[in-house]
Amino acid sequence: MNFFGTLRVAVRSLQRNRLRSFLTMLGVIIGILSVTAMMAVGAGARTALAKQFSSLGTDTLFIMPGATTSGGVSGGMGSQSTLTIGDVRAIERDCPAVKRASGLLRSSGLITVDGKNWSAPVQGTMPGYSEVREWDTASGSWYSDGDYEQGSAVCVIGNTVKEALFGDTDPIDPEQPTEIIVRGVPCKLVGVLAKKGQAGFGDQDDVVMMPATTLRQRIVGNQGGKTDVLSMIVVAAVASDATGDAKEQMTGLLRQRHRIREGEGEDFIVRDLKEIADSAQKGLGIITALLGGIALVSLIVGGIGIMNIMLVSVTERTREIGIRMALGARGSDILAQFLVESIVLALLGGILGAVGGIAVSGAIGGFVNVVPEVSTKVILTAFLFSSAVGLFFGFYPARRASRLDPIDALRYE
Repeated sequence: MNFFGTLRVAVRSLQRNRLRSFLTMLGVIIGILSVTAMMAVGAGARTALAKQFSSLGTDTLFIMPGATTSGGVSGGMGSQSTLTIGDVRAIERDCPAVKRASGLLRSSGLITVDGKNWSAPVQGTMPGYSEVREWDTASGSWYSDGDYEQGSAVCVIGNTVKEALFGDTDPIDPEQPTEIIVRGVPCKLVGVLAKKGQAGFGDQDDVVMMPATTLRQRIVGNQGGKTDVLSMIVVAAVASDATGDAKEQMTGLLRQRHRIREGEGEDFIVRDLKEIADSAQKGLGIITALLGGIALVSLIVGGIGIMNIMLVSVTERTREIGIRMALGARGSDILAQFLVESIVLALLGGILGAVGGIAVSGAIGGFVNVVPEVSTKVILTAFLFSSAVGLFFGFYPARRASRLDPIDALRYE
C-alpha cells in the first residue's frame, strides 16, 4: 500500500473514534499551545525591554552621588552631594571615550496654567543634555546655552505634562509665547519634548526641564551653600561598545578629583545602561526558556497519552490486523499504518496548539501590556517536535502490531 493509501486508512480509523482521538490530542495541544504562547510573549517582552533601554540610550551612562552614613544607617544612593559642575567639565575634557557630558539638578513641584495644575519632576540641565539623551522636541525647541548662562526663566515640558495641562492642543506659539507657573515662578514655555515612554526610571515624559542655573537661582536655591552641586551626571560614550572604557576612565578621574585613596570606596556610582540592558535580557531569556521547558513537559505527557491510546487501539483491532495480514498485508504495512495514525494525531494537535498559542499569547500580551512576537521558526519547530513526539511514542505500539502472528490475531476475540 502506498503512502496516501496508508494515510487514508489511518484517517478513517481515527474518525471512527473522534472523541477519543481529540482527547488523545489534548496533551499535545496543551503542550504546543504553552510553548508557542510563552515563546511569543517572551520575544515580545525582550523587544519591549530593548526599546525601553534604547529610549535611554545604550551608549549612555549615569553617574549618581554616593550615600551618606550616620550612626551606622545609610541615607541611600544620592544622599551625599559629591558631584559638581567641575566634574562634568573634567569628564568632557579628560575622558577620550566620552562624547558629551551634562549635569542634572533634580527637584519637583506643582505646575499650573489657566486654572489647571499638575505635579511633576522638575529638572535643571546643563548645556548638552539634549545631545547626550538624543532627545528632540515635538514642537518648539530646547532652550539655548545662552539661557543657561543667563539663568533665563524658560522651560520645556514632556508629553505627559503637556497632555495634563493642554490636552491635544499644541501650547507652542512663536507669536504669543505660553507662560506656565513652576513652583510659583513664571516660565516661558519654549518646547514640548518628543515622547520617550516608560523606562526603568518611570515615565520619562512626566517632566519639566529648565536651565540648571534657573532652577538653582529661582526655585531650589543653593544646596548646603554650594552653588555647583549636581544631582546626577549623564554621559554619552563615543560608541555603544565604548561604554566600558568610558566607565573606567570616568571612575579613575573622579576618584582623583574627589581625593579618594586606594582601597577606599567611591563616593559616586556609575550605571552603565548597556550592562543593565544585557543582564535584563539574559534574565528574561532564562525565565522564558524555563517556562518553555515546563510547557514541554505537558507535550511529553501528551506523547505518553498517544502511546497509551495506540496500545489500546492495537489490542482492540487485533482481529482486524490478522485479517489484513491474511489478505497479504506485510508487517511493514501494519507498522506504517499505526505510525501514520500516531503522527497524524500529533500533527493535528500541533496545528490546533499553534493556533491556540497565538490566540493565548495575544490575550496574555494585552494583560501585561506586551506585543507578542510569533516567530515562524517557533511554529515550524513546534510542528517538527509534535511530529517527532508522534513518531517516538507511536513506534512501540506500531512495532507491536506489526509483529502479531496472523493466526493468533484471527483467533483473537
